[in-house]
Amino acid sequence: MKRKALVIVSISCVCLLLVSLIFMRNFENSTYISDEKVPLSEGLGTLITEEKEDISVIPDKYNTGAGADLIPFVSDDFISGVKFKYSDGATKLDLYYQSVEIPDVVYVEGYDFSFGKFSFNNADLVEKDVTVIFKNCKFASYVINGSGRVKHQFDDCTFTHFGGSNAEFSYCFFGGGTDGDGINPGENCTFRNCMIADLIHSVPVANDKHIDGFQIFGSTDGTDNTNIVLSNCRFEVPAIPYSSPSGAMNCPLSIIMRYSNADNIVFEDIYLNGGYYYAMMIQEYQQTVSNLFMSNIKIGAGSKSLYTCDGNLDMYIKDAVSATGSLYVASVRKQYDGVHISVTNDTAQERELSIVTPSGIETYTVSACPKAINMQQDSMSYTDFPFDIDIVIPDTDWVVCFDTTEGVDQIRYVNWSGQNVWVDLGLLGETPITEDNIVTDSFETGPYIADGICGDSAYYTLIGNVLTISGSGSTYNYHSGNPAPWYEYREVITEISVETGITDIGNQAFVGFTNLNTVYFNEGLVSVGTNVFKQCATIDTIYLPKSLQTVGARAFTSGVNHVEYAGTEGEWNNISFAGYNDSIYTAEVRYQIADPVLYSGMCGDQVEWTFSANGVLTLKGSGATYNYHSGSTAPWYEFSAEINNIVIEEGVSALGNYLFRDCRNVFVIELPASIISVGINSFSRCRSLTELTFTNSLTDIGKNAFAATNISIINFYGTVDEWNSLYSMVFDNIQVNYY
Repeated sequence: MKRKALVIVSISCVCLLLVSLIFMRNFENSTYISDEKVPLSEGLGTLITEEKEDISVIPDKYNTGAGADLIPFVSDDFISGVKFKYSDGATKLDLYYQSVEIPDVVYVEGYDFSFGKFSFNNADLVEKDVTVIFKNCKFASYVINGSGRVKHQFDDCTFTHFGGSNAEFSYCFFGGGTDGDGINPGENCTFRNCMIADLIHSVPVANDKHIDGFQIFGSTDGTDNTNIVLSNCRFEVPAIPYSSPSGAMNCPLSIIMRYSNADNIVFEDIYLNGGYYYAMMIQEYQQTVSNLFMSNIKIGAGSKSLYTCDGNLDMYIKDAVSATGSLYVASVRKQYDGVHISVTNDTAQERELSIVTPSGIETYTVSACPKAINMQQDSMSYTDFPFDIDIVIPDTDWVVCFDTTEGVDQIRYVNWSGQNVWVDLGLLGETPITEDNIVTDSFETGPYIADGICGDSAYYTLIGNVLTISGSGSTYNYHSGNPAPWYEYREVITEISVETGITDIGNQAFVGFTNLNTVYFNEGLVSVGTNVFKQCATIDTIYLPKSLQTVGARAFTSGVNHVEYAGTEGEWNNISFAGYNDSIYTAEVRYQIADPVLYSGMCGDQVEWTFSANGVLTLKGSGATYNYHSGSTAPWYEFSAEINNIVIEEGVSALGNYLFRDCRNVFVIELPASIISVGINSFSRCRSLTELTFTNSLTDIGKNAFAATNISIINFYGTVDEWNSLYSMVFDNIQVNYY
């Protein structure tokens, strides 16, 4: 998890021994926990493990936006080979009128453009595919005029306002000092791990002008707002009313379609800290909102009501929105003066925060979130809200944060030590922690240890004793001078799981695993390199898929007792084993592993579905499947994350609407020749889907059938002319292999 170092001014040090009950948001006024606590030693308790909040990022002002020491933009600068021009109080970039050859990628890092507006003009006139990447840059208002073939990518950037299309944002901050909404997306915009905050006029304004956080309202030229994703983002937009005018309020999140339609809108994992009459507003007027996906939206106590929407849209959000129920910690970061913890109370109740470290426990009272609608702008400001309070503790090996207001609710756990942590939860909030309440030990079992990259598109995670390889394609090759990144943990790991999508295991990947017991290779694995399991003498069982074709020399030199093979004995004999794989030859091999069916049913008048223990969803039969929608999901939707392979047998002719939506761990799809149509949103949000195979019999593809996927390769059984006439408008910028 990446974090930026911020400079904390010296007032933190002056407050080393002060436990403040008045929490200020500004990090210059950080609360500091002293290190004078009861020392701790070994004892018994509950093993602390990572939870969802520890793995994902909760955005805050400390982990989003641009850093300091940016380069001030100078007019008419050439950056990355293109000219940035300043005129009429604005920075302008126009690739259509560039006098130089436009590169495929324009990369800009570390610039401050915030002294005026930034406009990107004539994007729809550019005649080639161009990606413009901004990293660690600061803008005032950034507006993209046009859409076309130009894609924009922003990482760690700060804006007062953004409006436009074809843009992706990661760890960006929006707001502060704007007279307009924080974000007005057009089409094809994705926002991940971003924060929208501090949206308020500095003085009262005329004409009841208000500010919203994120508003989709359509385009006056009739262009629809389509393919907009807001994922794991946070809004800190409490409404502070003016005495005059009465309308200068805020709504954090709104879809108000005044001018055109909205389609394929995704809101997931959203924090809304406050709001005026409604924290969310969704209104169609005379337009339509279709394919709206919403989940896990937390709304704080500052809003008068949770949401308002047109009646026909209520079904989309009533189960997605809930009130915040406890404190939460966004970032935990090490800096020169200690460990900083960013805590927020978005509830209407004064709450108790307990912070546990190896030195002991410190407990704080955090003020309740005020009801913003009852306040006046001239009597309060954002600093009166208990949001992103910066608490500083002495440097430590690990920290566990609990909300102990009504029970013991773990809200953040960060461990830099590589050791397990146990805490006696029964004593939190009741008795000071003593030497019997906390213990650490070496990691024999337990939570997250390490993760990283092990191939161009392959990744690894080590949680407890289990090493998991995921992603797609091949892992890297390793050798004694360049061992695998998990080599230092080789005595800890007892189980390896290689997930669907990995095709090749590189040389010497798992050398020297002295306690390895079980290995799982999922379907799709083609080859195992040389010396992969050299000096692994303790393997009891290895699961091999029938997709396996080659095994390198000395891959299995010793220690394999049992092989569970997914194919037949004949298929096993066709695998090419290089020399010195004696352990495989002497192992007991069991063929055609039973893959028990966990669930089954009908998904069409003559179409049956089954879901097996190995994560395979199979459709077989004849004719069309049923159509589904957000209010009536496919029967396997509740375990869609467990599906790693979809098999559609010959005979099925039509795939219905929303059929495989959110099957996010499926990498490859093969459609049989019997398929003639794919329905609306049938594969939408299958985010891992990279490769698709189908024939020229498929002539009808519904709207957004493959929206929010990552398809980059299509294997097409047909001619180039057939592709151009039927599919070129559906699949843009895709590598097509013709057969």
